[in-house]
Amino acid sequence: MHGAPYRPVACPTMSSAVVIPPLDIPPLDPDEVHVWTVSTEATAEETEALVASLSPHEQHRAARMRLPDVRRDFIVGRARVRHVLGRYVDQPAHELDVVTRVDDKPLLAGAPGWFDFSFTRCGGWHACAVGRDRRIGIDVECLTDAHDASAIAATYASPAESAWIRDLPPTRRRAAVADLWTKKEAFVKAVGTGLLAPLHAFSVPLEGDGFVDAPLAEARRRHQWMLRSFTPARGVTGAVAAEGAWRLTLLRYPA
Repeated sequence: MHGAPYRPVACPTMSSAVVIPPLDIPPLDPDEVHVWTVSTEATAEETEALVASLSPHEQHRAARMRLPDVRRDFIVGRARVRHVLGRYVDQPAHELDVVTRVDDKPLLAGAPGWFDFSFTRCGGWHACAVGRDRRIGIDVECLTDAHDASAIAATYASPAESAWIRDLPPTRRRAAVADLWTKKEAFVKAVGTGLLAPLHAFSVPLEGDGFVDAPLAEARRRHQWMLRSFTPARGVTGAVAAEGAWRLTLLRYPA
């Protein structure tokens, strides 16, 4: 499945060949979750070369985008995530068929039964998580002064979480709420209930990594879910949720 490193590909439609950065996928162990952070920095030539890696629907969306930075982030982020996922399942990036299941989780048609993934984006960063035989959810959020920590906590935090946030120094509250939010959203993405789940009805680890045990949606049988935080870049916070105990491997593309 993992084979040789991905070979650079030149876009034949460009007047001068544009090389897509090489991509090497390490082996994915059963007790491991790979998290890839994907930068959308790219030249105009690289951006146009990556359009061919998108699905027809994504190409149509990109063609309607008028703001250059928004269009670049969409094309480059989606295409590079497709290159990452395609390497795990031995499919070309442009042939990947991502569909949404009835429980709101993405599914890669034709992928092996062991394969589960989740993806998200924030600003100029896209991220995806890949695991083996375990449900996964991922979320990233960009920290800005526009985040109203008190309002978010009042709406989405459990009573225990709200009390913890109130006791924090004001300078720590915005980052704490962002960490709380990413953990909760990653968890409901993993379970497959999306943001329809009542986020105030369960608690997540308040500081650092740990387990959450909550009956949501179809997972009314009690499961153990581990949550881990990561920091893709300064001012960006991320979290991954997955079933059982597992270790996190952080990867970046381009390296």
